[in-house]
Amino acid sequence: MRDGKYGVIRAEQRVPVKMEATITVAGRNVPQAASVIDISPSGLGLTTGEPIAVGEMACVDLGAGLAFGEIRHCEKDHTDYRVGLRIEEYILREITAASATPKFLGAVRSMLLRHGKA
Repeated sequence: MRDGKYGVIRAEQRVPVKMEATITVAGRNVPQAASVIDISPSGLGLTTGEPIAVGEMACVDLGAGLAFGEIRHCEKDHTDYRVGLRIEEYILREITAASATPKFLGAVRSMLLRHGKA
């Protein structure tokens, strides 16, 4: 990611999605509800009801799989918090028809390729 003439230029394309998920922060036993709002080969954009400290390790349960990684940013966004997770590991489960949109499958494939799982 770098600054460009028109703002931040990202190395990877983000795919907008709308998925319910849960996020569990390492050392906490209670998962919290989250919404995944975008996905890229190396990260997830989420909204949560509570802040999560930058640098915390977390697991996001996407239904189709589990994404493990580090919280890279967390900012207040109206009544929620916008959270970014850098994916360190992704474990794929069986993909259901509900999660099998072409955009979602393409994003999951990109994540798997990046993490050497495809």
